[in-house]
Order: sequence, then structure tokens, then C-alpha cells
Amino acid sequence: TPEEIRRKIKIAVTDSDAAIHYDPTRKTAIANLMTMYHLVSGLSIKEIEKKFAGKGYSDFKKELGDILVEHLLPIKQKYYELRRDEKQMSQMLTKGARAAKEISGKTLEDAKQKIGFL
Repeated sequence: TPEEIRRKIKIAVTDSDAAIHYDPTRKTAIANLMTMYHLVSGLSIKEIEKKFAGKGYSDFKKELGDILVEHLLPIKQKYYELRRDEKQMSQMLTKGARAAKEISGKTLEDAKQKIGFL
């Protein structure tokens, strides 16, 4: 739910200093959250740093929760739409499984030939 997403982001671990700065080596927690923000907002890491310069983690986390909810809403709606028609969903899953098996079968056969099993 939107509330659960916001709660999870709110309680996400952050680093001891409050600077919103991307450093995946020394500030792994905030770097992870900033990567999420980048992926759903389209803003670059530098743009995110600039946007939140002088602000705290609570401001950043609140906005991250909001944009995650907004980003995931259409996916959630499509999921529930598909769940309403069990027959269609079953057909789609069967079709996808066949396609995956065909692709993976060729890959497996190639791998077996290369290592000498065939």
C-alpha cells in the first residue's frame, strides 16, 4: 500500500551524518536511497544532491516515498486489472513460460556443447 511504502522508506537505515551526498563507499545507506530516487525520478545523482542540499534525511525520505508511490501506482493498477481475469492471466503465464523455455533451451544446449556434454 502507499502507506506501507512510505513507512518502509521512513524507517530505512541512513548514515550517521545528515548530508545528502552520494558516496557508495562511505555512505552506503543514503547512496542506496539516492539510487532509488534516481531510477524513479530520472534526475541525476548530482541533481538530487543539489535539490536536497541543506535539507535533512526526513525531507529526502518523505519525497522519495511519495515518488515511489507515484511510480508504482500504475504497476499496481495493472496487476489488479490482470488478476481480475484469471483465465487471461493463466494464458499469458503459459505463453511466457513456453517462450522462456524455448530461449533457455537453446542457451542450455549451446552451453552443453561448449563444455562437451553433447
